[in-house]
Amino acid sequence: MIMSTIRAESGAGGEVRLIVGEQQLTLDCERGSAPIELLVASLGACMVSSGRHFLRKGGIDEHLQVECDFSMNDTYADQVSRIRFTATLPQGLPTGRREALLRVLNHCAVHNPLHMGPRVSVEVKEAPPEQHDSPPFDLRWFGRERDGTRSLISLAGGPSARR
Repeated sequence: MIMSTIRAESGAGGEVRLIVGEQQLTLDCERGSAPIELLVASLGACMVSSGRHFLRKGGIDEHLQVECDFSMNDTYADQVSRIRFTATLPQGLPTGRREALLRVLNHCAVHNPLHMGPRVSVEVKEAPPEQHDSPPFDLRWFGRERDGTRSLISLAGGPSARR
């Protein structure tokens, strides 16, 4: 089983740092729903990656684009009510390949857990006395910036995590 560890730390104000391996991404959660945007972006990125792999296996080396948008629930502010993806496919893709690609996009590794309801657990622990400057929780995740550079994302909670 492949396992990844992502570290999440809170910073000054609404800043959140996500650290994934050697990559780091800093978010300003005071300005919007950045964690939800990351979830939707992860879904879109996984669809593009899975779709490109599928197309290449079929000898089609074309550009694939997925646009994503979402809405929050009007009644329950912490619930996403809709996520929509629009895939722009290569021109001239045969109907059978188009349907197969749609199945691939609907079953990417990030998309599957949302349908299957993964087991999620949360554990709270106290930092050891010698590490009071450490955050009370850990989350690690890797990503890439739009310009192709690698970024590390980290978040930590508690006032001692501020820099």
